[in-house]
Amino acid sequence: RAFELYPRARQELRRFGPSSARGAELLRQAIAIEGETPVFRAYRAMVTVAHVRMGLAGARADLGHAKAEARAVIAARPDAAYGYSLLGFIGYEEGELREAVQALRAALERDPSDPDAHFYLGISLIAAGQQDEALAVSRRFVTADPLSPFAQMLAGVATWFAGRAEEGLPFLRRALELEPEGALQHWTLGYALASLGRPAEAEVEAEWMQRHVPGIPYT
Repeated sequence: RAFELYPRARQELRRFGPSSARGAELLRQAIAIEGETPVFRAYRAMVTVAHVRMGLAGARADLGHAKAEARAVIAARPDAAYGYSLLGFIGYEEGELREAVQALRAALERDPSDPDAHFYLGISLIAAGQQDEALAVSRRFVTADPLSPFAQMLAGVATWFAGRAEEGLPFLRRALELEPEGALQHWTLGYALASLGRPAEAEVEAEWMQRHVPGIPYT
């Protein structure tokens, strides 16, 4: 039962916005059943990272505890990806991009199918100015998992800073088809349309965000 709750919790966290609270509750239920296993500890800390992304008051102060959890999880399960993924997510949020990339590559060595690690690796490379490598990561991700909304989203976003945002629109539209309730999917499509001088289309996505996730910085 606990490990049925766990993938549901991950899915809710990926949707961003209010669904992260549902994910946190599902994870709490799983821990109540199975105890604080390393994987559950890692994803509980990932809730903290999600809260930082959403701009929740006081969340950034908890990143130090989340980093300590990441190192503890890696020590307990050095063969598993999730501790390294967590460390990479935190590195990205703290602007420690070299460390983020190293940790996320270590995660993907252990689990090449981890969609969260792929996505954060891609945006860490973008933030570090490594646009060609980010595009290469996004292409590999789409090829490996074409039904992942994160794969399609990364493929679209990776085109922005290479000056080819128009090429990314089909990927961003596909990401939204695959995850129609995903706040980040609406934001990335709307942002791309706005940057391309198509405000009427961008407004559709902005209005969705105002209705569903009015309090997050992306809106």
